[in-house]
Amino acid sequence: MSAQAPCLDCNDRELGCHSKCRLYLKFIKERAKENELIKNERNKDALTIGHIVNTVRRNQKHRNR
Repeated sequence: MSAQAPCLDCNDRELGCHSKCRLYLKFIKERAKENELIKNERNKDALTIGHIVNTVRRNQKHRNR
């Protein structure tokens, strides 16, 4: 998918056309899907990193006793 909205150099562009332009609506749907995938991957990474950080901290506490 392109990062550029289809509005650039559009001959049919007018005030308020985003609500009825099928190309723009398709672009928004595809972008929302991609953003959701990115969000899910980031959440997985954050959970993994959080688990690792907690384990390291817990081990450091036990070593310092």
